[in-house]
Amino acid sequence: MFLKNCTNLYLFVRKIKPIIDSAVPLIKNINMILERLAIINYKSCKNVIVDLQPDIPNVFIGINDAGKSVFLKAICLLLETDSTFHIAKEGQLTSDISNTGISELDYNSIFEKLNLPIFNFTENTTTIIGEFKIEEKDISEDFVESSTNILKWSIESLTENKLYILKQFTKENSSGKYFVCLKETKSNPLQLWSQNQTFLKDKKGELDISNDEVVNENKKGRFKNIELIRAIYSKSDVELSWAEHKDFVKKDKGFFPVCRYIDWNVTLKDVEKLAADSMASKIEGYKNTLQTSAKELSETVTQEVNQELAGKAGNLFEELPNITAIKAAVSFNIEENVSDIMINKTSSDGDIRLESQGEGVKKQIWFAFIKWASLQKITTEDIRKKFLWCFDEPEIHLYPAAQRDLYNILKKLSQSYYQVFVSTHSTIFVDRLNIKNIKRFTLKDGYSEILECSNVEDVLNSLKVKSSDFLFYDKFLCVEGPTEEILIPYFYELYFGRTLMQDSIQLINLGGKDECKKNKTMFEELLKNFQKSEEHVYYLLDSDSALSAKNITLIGTYDLEDSIDDSVWIEVLKECCGLNYDESVFREIRKDLKNDREHKFYKLLSDKVYLDSNKEKKACLPSKGEKSGKLIKSVIKDKQNIPSVITTLFQSL
Repeated sequence: MFLKNCTNLYLFVRKIKPIIDSAVPLIKNINMILERLAIINYKSCKNVIVDLQPDIPNVFIGINDAGKSVFLKAICLLLETDSTFHIAKEGQLTSDISNTGISELDYNSIFEKLNLPIFNFTENTTTIIGEFKIEEKDISEDFVESSTNILKWSIESLTENKLYILKQFTKENSSGKYFVCLKETKSNPLQLWSQNQTFLKDKKGELDISNDEVVNENKKGRFKNIELIRAIYSKSDVELSWAEHKDFVKKDKGFFPVCRYIDWNVTLKDVEKLAADSMASKIEGYKNTLQTSAKELSETVTQEVNQELAGKAGNLFEELPNITAIKAAVSFNIEENVSDIMINKTSSDGDIRLESQGEGVKKQIWFAFIKWASLQKITTEDIRKKFLWCFDEPEIHLYPAAQRDLYNILKKLSQSYYQVFVSTHSTIFVDRLNIKNIKRFTLKDGYSEILECSNVEDVLNSLKVKSSDFLFYDKFLCVEGPTEEILIPYFYELYFGRTLMQDSIQLINLGGKDECKKNKTMFEELLKNFQKSEEHVYYLLDSDSALSAKNITLIGTYDLEDSIDDSVWIEVLKECCGLNYDESVFREIRKDLKNDREHKFYKLLSDKVYLDSNKEKKACLPSKGEKSGKLIKSVIKDKQNIPSVITTLFQSL
């Protein structure tokens, strides 16, 4: 009978094996959302706390080596046992612990911000803290039955179904130790989660706790340990503290999301893991069925084996008279793994193992599985965060249209089983996001600092600029209107031989004389949201703006046009209107300059040209603005003709 049952199980497994082979151990029906991450002394992330979103891509931007990749790897370091952490040892200099450790004051401040008890401060250690949110409706029967008492009590100890996992790495333990935050007696810690039933019953009696005061969730049978733990702590003087969770990896890790660090350095193992993640939702129903059958079969087999052992106990223990019986528990573990990935190609005959293909093909298949995962259809009730996917510069090697497609894929992933984190340099990614959903990495004293961005979409629209304009440039040159917007980039390249963009300088058009002051105020408010100070900003404004500040350069008697040398205007009128003027004409015009629209240089010049050319006004000199800027640009070919006020400003930049 025993062999028959084993044969039935084997045949059942064989029947559904093609479906199972492409999955990983699944999360046991619980929704864990990583809401906040704190990092202490991990490489450049010495003092970092970041709030995270569950249903949109968490996007991180910043210059190279600012700590974006370190942050992503810290997420995996918290949850994955195969993530590598380096500790400097004899003969090995590499260490992932920050060179200059956090001060004890700042260390304590992190725990205060998290509203958590302070974990013992120790120098030369790395600490990572994850704040998880659990939806109450997602705490399944499987979790209640299978999770450890320390994990269950940790969840019950905190409000709003929060759960805090702390992992600390020391020179003595480079694989890290896990701790959870929970309620414990203030003096003489009881550690009830690790005690047996006898100890708990004795403690219940010592505290004079009646049976009516212990909540029996099943309304029958003996009390479970967690029910006794709950009752005892409710009668004790307790406080939040940290306790080591020695069995986290062995017993509870399966309830947490699977974390993947994903970049373009793709190996076959990476593709297999991603394939397994992508297929996980498809396998769950089959696996649950198989597990139910395996559990039932285990109980049957265990009963028959023990009956057999009981009948032969006398013969088995003839030489051991103090032993009267022996029992055994039989269980069938269901594990899944990707056994192989096969592909078909137009240039080959039949199936080909992916293992034999080049890096380019592996990357294409890797990307295909990411895209396929985003296309899986799930119901609103079925959304449980089973995976944390950390993408490190995924836009590399992708042209702009493909980058837009990739962002849409990541957005769809975020709305299903995946909590998505993205480090990027792509302006396309940034411009498709609301600014408040972007985190910006900078360096302060050589260590990472993460800045929040605010919701300034209305300001961006009014200034006709994009989020990326403010996030990817070191300095800003603000000009008054469209004439300057045409001329200044041209003058800069003519003067230096390189563009404003090459020098990380962004040009901002303040919208003309009527809008200039208002937009200047709005722009300066915007700078505060991005932690940009006045030293990053330079203004080039017409003198009639009557504005003054250390970073404002005024040009002309009244405006830019009257600062252009007469020799340039002579050449402009010769080419544009066929008029041959000498410098005396311009001296007369300049005598009549006044600070009003009718007596500005370009207006007076246009009126004279109209009278002298016998042409329609618009047919000779164009209107002031973009067209007049292009006209001046077409004539100035020598940097000597750039007004000196502008070249002085360029040198300041």
